[in-house]
Amino acid sequence: MITSIGENLKIEGGDVKNMSEVEEIKDKNYEFYINADLSEYAGKWIAIVDGKVVASGDRADEVGMEAERKYPNKKIALVKIPTEDTLIL
Repeated sequence: MITSIGENLKIEGGDVKNMSEVEEIKDKNYEFYINADLSEYAGKWIAIVDGKVVASGDRADEVGMEAERKYPNKKIALVKIPTEDTLIL
């Protein structure tokens, strides 16, 4: 299952029992995404599981597959980290 949190943040994998579970996962991973210093990943895709970066790379599909291989029963958030020259409105 893939659920969009924003344009660049998605939840996939695992068994979602209800929307409150999706919201809880989104809140935890989104909170991490907003507050963490992710500048070392600028321009890359990252996978977040339980509020930590578990994989990174240039292609979302490869990053997602690596995260699924490491955490097969967890919900995974995929995020594209903007570069300094990206304007977010």
